[in-house]
Amino acid sequence: KYTDPVFLLALLAVVFGIGTVVARYGKPIAEGSDASGYIHNSRLIMEGRLYSELRPIGDLPIERINLGAYQPLGFNLERDTQRLKPIYPFGPSIFFAAFHLISDNYLGILLALIFIGCATPIGVYLLSRELGLEPNWSVLAACILGLSGIYLYRSMLAASDALSACLAVYCVYLALVAHRRPLYAALLGICFSLALFTRLPNAMIALPVGLALLYRIRQQVWWWVIILSSLPGIAILLWINNELYGSPLASGYGNVWRLFKAEYFGMTMRHFAYWLTELHTPVVTLGFLASLLLFRKQPITLVILWIWSGSFILFYAFYYYSHLVWWYLRFILPAVPALVIGSVFSLRSVSNYLGKATRQPWLPAALCAGLLLYICFSEIAAYKGNIYFDGRKKNNYLMLNQWMEENATPG
Repeated sequence: KYTDPVFLLALLAVVFGIGTVVARYGKPIAEGSDASGYIHNSRLIMEGRLYSELRPIGDLPIERINLGAYQPLGFNLERDTQRLKPIYPFGPSIFFAAFHLISDNYLGILLALIFIGCATPIGVYLLSRELGLEPNWSVLAACILGLSGIYLYRSMLAASDALSACLAVYCVYLALVAHRRPLYAALLGICFSLALFTRLPNAMIALPVGLALLYRIRQQVWWWVIILSSLPGIAILLWINNELYGSPLASGYGNVWRLFKAEYFGMTMRHFAYWLTELHTPVVTLGFLASLLLFRKQPITLVILWIWSGSFILFYAFYYYSHLVWWYLRFILPAVPALVIGSVFSLRSVSNYLGKATRQPWLPAALCAGLLLYICFSEIAAYKGNIYFDGRKKNNYLMLNQWMEENATPG
């Protein structure tokens, strides 16, 4: 009661700050393979197609020119059919296409990035409240996630990482509240199918979602709504995969299982431990590990959080690319909200213990405020040297796009 307005203002400030940073430094352009794939896929969605046709350059035969002249990043060229098939899934592209209705240029994609970037911290706040954290501690969790270096960095790019984290948060939250209204149950099914559209490994979010549903199984009367709302999206996904790649369970990435080996586990776990601590401070990583001590008091909550985070971390611990650079933490970004919320449970427990021991009722609120300032400033300092806000690169792409529109002949 002493600090709720202050902490809610802090949440609004962080959400506004994320939106401002993404608006200023976001890159809604096809600058790399991921961005090229997702942005071009959004164009295919708006045109009602699954692939692009090859457009020859004048009278030059295809055999005499390198495929790179025809094949955008994020696409594979089939020589037999002369079709360009997308490599990347359509999840982020659905959001980009929706925001293209507002503005049919890079501004629409930028608005989508801002929306996703701001939605996740709000979802963390809602989920934390549902799991039993007070408003001030819930705001602390939202702020930690929102100012996370890896989250903020990936929010500025047209990629699937921030969206995967966002959908993971809302899937778990909606699973906990789905028994209250059929609308929440329907949104859960839609969010889960969108998560699969975004990345097939996001299917692992079904584990904490299933536990959350079982936790309130006696109150749940909208099972049929959850199932029916998820089936259309899953059916469309399987049909697209079959049409493009020859099998409902295939993807544009080809055979990725050769990149999973047991020998990567040790180095990847060390890499995860170091960079999760570097980007979120030891308070968060050690706090999450310490949450095991609270198992007797909050067994269901901690099982949900540990299975949620553990499934993603263990899965990608065997993946070759996970340990190569710091920003490949993006693969486990859907697990970071669970780590943050679990650590805040530990911080609250310590704070409450100190408040009772010292008989100072204001101490928990003061410690929460102090932790908020310490963690947020530490996160900013951690990613300041790692995230390169290069506006010149974005401007070069925009100027090139304008030149092409003015001087190149369509087709």
